Amino acid sequence: MNKDSEATRTFLAYRDRIELHDFLAYMRIVERLQISQTTRFAVWLLALVLASASIFALFLGVAKVEACFLLAIGGYFVTWPIHHPLYLRWHYRRSRSLMPESDVTADEHGVRAKSELADVSYPWTTVKLAVDSPDGVLLCNERRQPLMWFPQRAFHGGAKAEVLAVAARNGAKVIRFGGD
Repeated sequence: MNKDSEATRTFLAYRDRIELHDFLAYMRIVERLQISQTTRFAVWLLALVLASASIFALFLGVAKVEACFLLAIGGYFVTWPIHHPLYLRWHYRRSRSLMPESDVTADEHGVRAKSELADVSYPWTTVKLAVDSPDGVLLCNERRQPLMWFPQRAFHGGAKAEVLAVAARNGAKVIRFGGD
């Protein structure tokens, strides 16, 4: 076997569509990358204080319109953990047709996804961050914008380790979420 055929060896190949649980896992990772846990806690705590102050103002009968407005805003953010996953499920069901079956491959040169709607490929030098999670692997650019999502079921054998190793060899930072 010569050197060129070894360099183009495909170590990950699958055909599948993004299902609801893949989409939810993807969104959890993206949100965790873009919004720190401290920020989430601070927003939730501020919303709880706003809601509490609004209820207290309503109880005292002062500034009813403003108190109702602040209660609505505070209530929205306090209940975020409840309604946000429901919204994501609804959004997935509406846009499921935009997630057709795709042929996804990874080799020493890069990653590629091809479907009836799109054909995208990224060389490994484009990947600056690889997020390893129990749900799969997310590849991002230097601005932490998602490029490619590999659900966990796509990996067989040592393919996940190889994807992460190739990304790291090409300059990507590898971080691990969950399971630590």
